[in-house]
Amino acid sequence: MGAPLPPVIPEPFANQAVVGPSPGNKTAPIPDTVTDSSLASWALGWQPITMQPVAAGGKPPKGQDVNGVLFAITSHNYFTQAGQLFPWLSAVATAIGGYAVGTVLGSSDGSTVWFNTSANNMTNPDDPSTAAGWVSLYTYGFLTLNSLTGGTVTLNPQQAARRYIILNGSLAGNLAVVVPNTIGGRWLVINNTSGSFSVTVRTASGIGVNVPQGGFANPMEVYGDGTNIYPTVAPLGVPISQAATPLTLAERDNAGQLIAAYFLGTSAFENPAGQPINGLIGLGPDQATFRKYHTLDMQAAMNLASFAGQVTAGQVPQAAVTQYAAAILASAALTGTPTAPTPPPGTSNNQVATTAFITPGASLTSPGYYKLPGGLIVQFGGAFNSGTTITFGSTGGTTPMTILGVVCIAIAGGAVQCWLSSNPIGTSSFTANTTGGQFIFIAVGH
Repeated sequence: MGAPLPPVIPEPFANQAVVGPSPGNKTAPIPDTVTDSSLASWALGWQPITMQPVAAGGKPPKGQDVNGVLFAITSHNYFTQAGQLFPWLSAVATAIGGYAVGTVLGSSDGSTVWFNTSANNMTNPDDPSTAAGWVSLYTYGFLTLNSLTGGTVTLNPQQAARRYIILNGSLAGNLAVVVPNTIGGRWLVINNTSGSFSVTVRTASGIGVNVPQGGFANPMEVYGDGTNIYPTVAPLGVPISQAATPLTLAERDNAGQLIAAYFLGTSAFENPAGQPINGLIGLGPDQATFRKYHTLDMQAAMNLASFAGQVTAGQVPQAAVTQYAAAILASAALTGTPTAPTPPPGTSNNQVATTAFITPGASLTSPGYYKLPGGLIVQFGGAFNSGTTITFGSTGGTTPMTILGVVCIAIAGGAVQCWLSSNPIGTSSFTANTTGGQFIFIAVGH
């Protein structure tokens, strides 16, 4: 069990006694040193002469001194009993040679509890120009920085003592907020600025954290390790484009993908059409969660046979396409102008292809040609005069090819003959002659 609660000190001892050095007063201030051997002092207490018999020349202690000592002591007890923390005092700092590490003081305005991290600390934590080594254990209230436009803003110890920092302004450039490199320092930063520029919280020489915009609905907490600043919860680094929807549950998986569910919502955003229907979504072999469907969702999961009229692409679930694709395509009656690949000559397999290879190319106007799938070309033409040179080719003589054979026929009738003036096999042209009249020809090549 703890120590018993002491009686309440209603006021400092001798608080209403008359203070002063004259014999008529009842309380005397206790000095540090005295010259009168019968008076008490903080350095010597009551001196030896007050402890000797009067018959031996001693002098009794003065009641004013007793009242003065007890008043000073009980004043401190009364202050502590009231739950107050002592503020920084120059006289105390001087008397003890500076505050020790671990000292706890209250701020002059009562809003901050200071903790000392520096030995023999003479600095005043409430003075922004000289304070050093003091960190905040607790503070009350916000730090609001207004009219920010960018650049670097360095917080003094009194500003950094605030745990909530609100940033306001219209940014024209990137903003850096520099906080002390305090071990375990924590700040909740509310970036209420506008403008497409970054806001970073960092120490003077360490790395920092980017704080996204979003105001009070999107704060970020950061902490320091004595060198750098880190987020207490690692952000995803994605901007927030809209405020949270009430009655919404949203979580992200390990891959950063968002899983969202709406509860009891009636807005058009959550229910594009029809009446909402509560259902289950499976998350795994043994897991499921409630969420809200609208009627279009349900239609997307139904058999296509239950639909009347035209089915839109959005109503056909991917699972149905995958499951029934083979059956649907087995006897598909395609309309419009569907296409398919055309295999090269000589292809012989079960691939789906067009019939374009059946007639790779043809021209039936003299001089004409016909190209077979294997690459063989049959060229024909007439009537031509004797001595005409014909160029063999797939486009009626414009693309030279290799001749395999030529048949020349005179068309004057009777004994008119037609012959070639040179052997055309292997060449790309030939000259036909007749004994009279004109000729026609048929040539084969590739």
